[in-house]
Amino acid sequence: MTEAEAEVTTLGVESVSLDEVTEYQRNPKENEQAVEYLLEAIPKFGFKVPVVLDEENEIVAGHARTEAARELEGTLDEVVEEHADNGNEELETNLRAINEGNIWAVRAEGLTEDEVREFRIADNRVQELSSWDSNKLQFELREIEEAVGFPQDEIDSIISVDSVPTVTADDIKETEEELETHYKELSEAKADRKSRLPCPHCDGWIHVDVEELERALIREGVLTEDEV
Repeated sequence: MTEAEAEVTTLGVESVSLDEVTEYQRNPKENEQAVEYLLEAIPKFGFKVPVVLDEENEIVAGHARTEAARELEGTLDEVVEEHADNGNEELETNLRAINEGNIWAVRAEGLTEDEVREFRIADNRVQELSSWDSNKLQFELREIEEAVGFPQDEIDSIISVDSVPTVTADDIKETEEELETHYKELSEAKADRKSRLPCPHCDGWIHVDVEELERALIREGVLTEDEV
């Protein structure tokens, strides 16, 4: 047993030989595309997410990562040395373990056989329930040179000027109408210096001191004294 294989961290993460790991034969998830992504991601970032194994070393979660690790075994000599030359000891150690045929794993302790089956389904299902916030993704992609898992033509399409959300004339008109309505309500409220205004977000009312509101708007530069 190598030093890496014997290592168990305080968080319960351990290094396990790929020779001892078995796939769950009834795994319903097809992982071909995910494995292709991982073959590119792992050499660059390391094997950062441990797989989940039962006590018999059968995979509970992490089939794609395990399959990618099997394909990468023995192929990472140059990558390991590159990280060593760059002084990246953490990545060097991480990938050296993969290169030697080991993966990082945690145990599915305290689960019944039925609960393990449920966990397998839930772990895969939860990934399908998330989606991209296109605006935030666009900003993120603009600030990096490349993104593993995104072909360059797809990145170019996402960050292109044409894909930037635009403000239409209707949007401007709607905003102007809303502001006009609020200013009208504010003007009507001046007759009663402590009045109430309709909340723009609900059906309730906001009790305000109009004079104090005007002073606050002036301080913030929203209004000038001539506009009050």
